[in-house]
Amino acid sequence: MMLPSASSSEESEAPQWLQEKVYSPKMERTVRLVKASVDALVQAKQTVSKATVVAKSKELDPEGQGVCASAIKRNADAFAYYEKHRSYKEPQGRRVVPAKESIETDSLRIKPNRDENRARQRYLKLTKEQLVARLIVVENAFAQQQECWNQNNDELLSQLLKEEAEMNEEFDESQIATSDEATQKLIAENKQLKSEKRKWQAEKRKLQDRLLGQESLEAENDGLKQKNAFLMNQLTIATAEQRERDAQQFSKALKASKQDKQVGAAEISDIPF
Repeated sequence: MMLPSASSSEESEAPQWLQEKVYSPKMERTVRLVKASVDALVQAKQTVSKATVVAKSKELDPEGQGVCASAIKRNADAFAYYEKHRSYKEPQGRRVVPAKESIETDSLRIKPNRDENRARQRYLKLTKEQLVARLIVVENAFAQQQECWNQNNDELLSQLLKEEAEMNEEFDESQIATSDEATQKLIAENKQLKSEKRKWQAEKRKLQDRLLGQESLEAENDGLKQKNAFLMNQLTIATAEQRERDAQQFSKALKASKQDKQVGAAEISDIPF
């Protein structure tokens, strides 16, 4: 079982006013939403996982924000309640079997100025299984990017609150300059993660469209095969009927020829010599 993150130690080291006004209400809100979401999922007999809890919390939250997976992991009470009710629990001593074929996340890095036509041609050469495997990797990478993005947002908020507390307690120019550098760094990382998130979303949409196109081509191919089989059957029937008609005509012609020969022979026998 995974243990929640140790970020609670950082919150305990925060000033008392910051702990009371920011961290405590935030933690209580997370616990309240997680419990309500888990109870709703259990009552509806639905799967209890981090993804379903996050989605349900957005539905139950009047503000529509809900909680993120990282917030559940960092909050000890919320994480314990989630672990108690989650649908899947990994058995002890489970041996993980590696997949036969895997796609490294690094191989999915996309250049901003890449040739989309060449990329499309490359995807057209992939099989359905390869496209599905790549789509799964893209979804996993997107989930990781989303998780990282949420964590950076939380860190940015914490950093901004700490800076505000330091400015209220003591106006030290050197400390403010250092804090500003750290904040700018977090802001830059946040922008980069947003940009990568948009790229992963675009890649995901393209793979989904390609997968739908592959299924459409397979359905069209099956229809053509059925039509071809029907035409071959009709051709076989028409050929058999034509052969039967030819045989009948040949039989009639043969009988007529025999009758003509018999009439000719009779006429010859009647001629006096």
